[in-house]
Amino acid sequence: MDTGSYLLARAGLLNGYRCTIHWEDREILLEHLPQLIVSSRLFEIDRDR
Repeated sequence: MDTGSYLLARAGLLNGYRCTIHWEDREILLEHLPQLIVSSRLFEIDRDR
């Protein structure tokens, strides 16, 4: 579950939405998908996601 955000982002389901991911994977996610809005919160709910 901690890298579920990565899979959703790769599928294009997080474009324009805030998301979060395990702190160890945050920089790698931003390297691969710099357009994402990645918070450092434990949980993130943005509208319907």
